[in-house]
Amino acid sequence: MKIILSRKGFDSSFGGSPSPIFPNGSLISLPIPAHNYVSGYDYDNKEYTPVEYKYLQIPSDIRIFLQKKGLDNIESYSDLILNLFEHKQGKKIKKIKKALLDKNTPYYCHLDPDLVLELLPSVQRSPVFGVLPNYIETFKNIIKPYDLFLFFGWYRWVIIENGKIRYAIKRDSDKIRHEVSVKGIHLIFGYFQVGKIIKDENDLEPWMRQNRIKHPHLDMKLWNKSKNGIYIATKKLVLNKKETEFNGAGIFNFNKGLILTEMNKDLNNSLNKSLWRNDYFPPTSYVSHYGDKIDKSHWTNKGGFQ
Repeated sequence: MKIILSRKGFDSSFGGSPSPIFPNGSLISLPIPAHNYVSGYDYDNKEYTPVEYKYLQIPSDIRIFLQKKGLDNIESYSDLILNLFEHKQGKKIKKIKKALLDKNTPYYCHLDPDLVLELLPSVQRSPVFGVLPNYIETFKNIIKPYDLFLFFGWYRWVIIENGKIRYAIKRDSDKIRHEVSVKGIHLIFGYFQVGKIIKDENDLEPWMRQNRIKHPHLDMKLWNKSKNGIYIATKKLVLNKKETEFNGAGIFNFNKGLILTEMNKDLNNSLNKSLWRNDYFPPTSYVSHYGDKIDKSHWTNKGGFQ
């Protein structure tokens, strides 16, 4: 089994702000905007409904937690983003807020990987992960069934007060009983074990053809019949050739062991979220990027993996 680390969700280029870690440890990965990759027509040139943030429902456990905090008006990802970013003024954030408030123009998101079926409860599907067409040739001899993707992203603790959600600052450490990085951290938020690998239209599952809301990698803009790649997760997680009780894909709750970023730094000034812990990646380990071994220059003199 190979373990593949894949960065997903809001980042500095797409979205412009971290995904939230809630005070109860729940995680949500905010999918990036998808306006550049949506045609509204699928692989078979048939019209379909792309996913918008307003379609994505907050998972029930998080929704119940928010309701207990007086936030019973947050039901969708659109609601969450508008609340969290209400007072943020970054260029990318302002653009997203303006788009979400525009009731006349759809604002699409790139729901990939699709790990939580509850987000679109009316759509029959399995957990799916798509690979961009220009990457599938690189991956085709590397990724095999039962290999395990670990998805990481840019995360930051949030605080709920006075009916609002805001990013935590250092003085909030006691409230959440964890160190607070004001710049955010890289955190593993989910997993996906490869079950079926789809590279051809003939291999598509029946539900992929039937759903009016489709996975974004079935959109005509991302579907290339000679170089496509879509993975369907195993039903159950298989370890050491034995099926476990866990689903083949899912989202974690926060745990310190999921933090990739080296936290023993000045949390207000010098933290670099991409400087990772060397207990995960000691200099003797074999780490590759798209099949090419990463050389020793990525391990720093102070310890840690860049």
